Amino acid sequence: MSQNVIPRAFGTCLMDISNACSDFFTKRMSKVENKKVDESVHRAHASSTLLRTPEIPSDGKWYCVKSEPKNLTNAEIQSYIRNDKGLGEFRIDKEYSSRYGIHTTYFKCAISSECNCTFKIGRTEDSNGNVHTTVDVKNPGHNKHKDDKDVTKKITLPPDWNHATRESIREDIWNQKNAAQIGIRLGWHKNSQHMKTLKNYMYKVRKTASNAEKLGTKKRLWSEWMEETGGIDFHQKHKPYAVAMRWPTDEDNQQDDFIFLISSPEGLRNMRKQVKPGEVYWSFDGTHGTNNHNYAVITVNTFDMQRQVFPVAFAICNAERETNMTWVGEKLQEEIAKHSAKLGCLPFTKCNVMADAHESYKNSSEQLGQTFGFDANVLMCIFHVKQAIKKKFSKHWKNGLSGDINALWDVPSGMIALFKEMEKRMLEKWSAIDEEFVAYYKKEWLNRKWSRCYACVGYAMTNNGTESENKNIKNAMGYKNYSDLGILAKAAWEIFEAETTKAAVKTFYAIDTPAKIQLERWEQYNEYEQDFNEFEPEDDSSDDKYVPRRAYRYEYKDGYLYASRALVSRLRDEAASKLRRGGSVRSQGMELRKLLEQRRDAFVRYWDWASDPDFNPKAFSLSFDDWKSLSSDFHLVTPLQLTPQPEKGSILECFGDIPWCCTCTRKIERGIGGYQNTRCCLHVMHASVTVSGMEDPPDLRNDLIGKQKRGRKRIHGRQARTNRYGVTVRKPAKKRKVNKE
Repeated sequence: MSQNVIPRAFGTCLMDISNACSDFFTKRMSKVENKKVDESVHRAHASSTLLRTPEIPSDGKWYCVKSEPKNLTNAEIQSYIRNDKGLGEFRIDKEYSSRYGIHTTYFKCAISSECNCTFKIGRTEDSNGNVHTTVDVKNPGHNKHKDDKDVTKKITLPPDWNHATRESIREDIWNQKNAAQIGIRLGWHKNSQHMKTLKNYMYKVRKTASNAEKLGTKKRLWSEWMEETGGIDFHQKHKPYAVAMRWPTDEDNQQDDFIFLISSPEGLRNMRKQVKPGEVYWSFDGTHGTNNHNYAVITVNTFDMQRQVFPVAFAICNAERETNMTWVGEKLQEEIAKHSAKLGCLPFTKCNVMADAHESYKNSSEQLGQTFGFDANVLMCIFHVKQAIKKKFSKHWKNGLSGDINALWDVPSGMIALFKEMEKRMLEKWSAIDEEFVAYYKKEWLNRKWSRCYACVGYAMTNNGTESENKNIKNAMGYKNYSDLGILAKAAWEIFEAETTKAAVKTFYAIDTPAKIQLERWEQYNEYEQDFNEFEPEDDSSDDKYVPRRAYRYEYKDGYLYASRALVSRLRDEAASKLRRGGSVRSQGMELRKLLEQRRDAFVRYWDWASDPDFNPKAFSLSFDDWKSLSSDFHLVTPLQLTPQPEKGSILECFGDIPWCCTCTRKIERGIGGYQNTRCCLHVMHASVTVSGMEDPPDLRNDLIGKQKRGRKRIHGRQARTNRYGVTVRKPAKKRKVNKE
């Protein structure tokens, strides 16, 4: 690099920096013991290379020799140049590390953005252990500075930057608007400097608000916040309040765990709402990843007979330990007993608890039952069971394991002995396939109440409602795990108040609360009823008028056996395959009836064995796969024991009007569950209408006709099926494409 390329003003600046570095190195060398290079030699070298060089060297480099092996840091160089020599601001632009810990740093001028000058500070070590610091000039452009140094970098504020504008920006921040939206509203989006000013101000506002919401880790701040929020207020039944707080330094805290419990008057009432006389249904679930301490957020809810969620409490604690869950349950029960007169809660004798696979919920619920004198029935969420097994044994899940787990889950309510026997036979089956799965199942899921047989009819068997509450908390926290505990507590506070207010307008459906049968079920029932009507008498010799039914029913003791749709469809194909050569419609129908009766007899023998009060597992030899197929072939409909049969002509309008019960559990079309899940199915509706003589609701005809699609009906192949109201209930069959070849 020639001398004429670099301006003299820039050379003078570099000379000052080099002299400053040389003086600083000289001071450091005087304090080092065991010098490897004599100080006089170094001073002579420094004076010869720096002090006696009035102009910039031709290669644009200065060399500073330091005799101590320890390297100088960038902060030391910056501080010496800025403070001791007063040469201005040079910020670090880039920094690279070498193999031996000696760094290469680029310093860039911080006085003007128009200046492109860069200084490279390179450090190398020779064989004697001396560190050589090299100052190298890169891209000199310092000539753009003025001699009086009045060129400084200033922030250009928008012209309308005033108090009103800043307040409007604050309001937009609270309304969750980003910088681009605010910039467009203010007309600053085309000016980069104005947008930078806006972003800096938004960052300061958010940081100030975040610091104001933090409660830290001091008990005094948490106690003051609890006093500010106030205690329980029965005039504001949805307002949350802090029920209790346990600090790690409390005397009664043996586990050194922090717990903060939130509830409301309405939440305490929800905890005692009964699905049956003397019976409540609670749900517990925890979530993590919402705060910088990785503390757990515990959600407590109540379910009704329609799977609606009613919030009870929120708790923040160190971990989902058994002692913590017991403490939370005890404080809630003590708070309810303390205000029982104003809350108007009724006593209960049985508590059903829905939770995930965490052992602490099961043990703590049983401990609470012993303490407060009620029977705790801890149920297991079937969704968590399936998810865990599918994740660990994905290779077997699609090869039969999924169907085996679903078959065990579908065991009707109360048939616990049958479930245990079939569970045993299922493990015997899989022991020949994968011993690892058998060992895993016995360790994790054996003796866990995850089947329908452990719950009453209509009870929810999943924890999805409570999981959605935890999702709301994570959405409010932005799925960030570095939020302060105080911010988390305040967010949970607001969410709990909103959810409690939303649930207040809902109707809590107990076993005796009138709940109307949905119109969608009546639509499906009309289709199902048509399946029974498509049958001509056997004495009619005309094959064209004989149409095999799609639904069949048989008498069994004091009830009826309804063939499943899957069984009828499978046997129809089997009958058609047997009579493929010359078989008429009538002969196929007769063959179908014969196959159905054979299957019915097998099911009757199985059900007599399974429903025997003195259940003997060895009295009926049946493999697990045969049981899985046979148990789903028929659904048994029997009259309810405690419900008298209604008079003929009574209206079938609500769930409680149905005088029959059924063993079906699985979902059918459009996601409508069976009787064991929802207390209503097509089988009990058909028995109520055809056997008990009940009638449809008066306004059902108008509702169904109102939902009928307008327009012309095109008929292909056969006539469109209609119900007794003249409403099309099944789409006409489409013409089949004929292969001309």
